[in-house]
Amino acid sequence: TATATVTENITAPTASATGGVLTCVNTMVSISASSTTPGVTFAWSGPNNFSSNQQNPNVNTSGTYTVVITNPANGCTASATATVTSNNTPPTAAVSAEPLTCADTSAQITTTTNANPATFAWSGPNGFSSTIQNPEVTAPGNYTVTITNSDNGCTVTAVATVNQNTTAPTASATVPGNLNC
Repeated sequence: TATATVTENITAPTASATGGVLTCVNTMVSISASSTTPGVTFAWSGPNNFSSNQQNPNVNTSGTYTVVITNPANGCTASATATVTSNNTPPTAAVSAEPLTCADTSAQITTTTNANPATFAWSGPNGFSSTIQNPEVTAPGNYTVTITNSDNGCTVTAVATVNQNTTAPTASATVPGNLNC
């Protein structure tokens, strides 16, 4: 007589996955898969017929990515998902400017945006430049601002026109007659 012992190896591998966020600066992100089971293989699928056998592939499309992790020792599989989101909406911009006059030789440009936090880069006549949101200017002309949303790196450009009204009024005087005693 003989005895045979049959063991069972049907333990699925462990599986986890992480995604990322696409922005105007980061147009490609790395999604990653991991397993504590040694020697596993990876098979990714996702939006736009995406597929990869890499453990940590780079992607440029938002959506849900699924990885199937296979343990070659027993053929068992496990899956996990990674979500890639997009944060690439440009900020809004609105600008307005006061006119320059004989009484007001400097004008403030007012800028509003939905980006918070944001950075501002102004350029204008006579080499003007500034990084403040609402600069004071002393020359007429077109002033261009590029607003950058610090959270996602997306930008928008707007132009403020500073007009000048320094025309002196006309004046005249007449003498109605001669002075006498």
